[in-house]
Amino acid sequence: MIYEGPTEEKITRGRIKFEVEKNLLGNTIVIADSLNYIKGFRYQMHCIAREQKTTYCMLFCNTSPERAA
Repeated sequence: MIYEGPTEEKITRGRIKFEVEKNLLGNTIVIADSLNYIKGFRYQMHCIAREQKTTYCMLFCNTSPERAA
């Protein structure tokens, strides 16, 4: 599982960041969906979009799984 421990989670966040940076070009729409509960990681995603001078929308849904279902 990719969120079993801090090491696996860090690797997963790095991979997500890499894929977003790689694919955020031109008229491409990128949807990155993961457990991005870390404020610093969300800020990194914001900075990537800003560097590319692209329009972006970031959603952070802080709700319980029961309520989300």
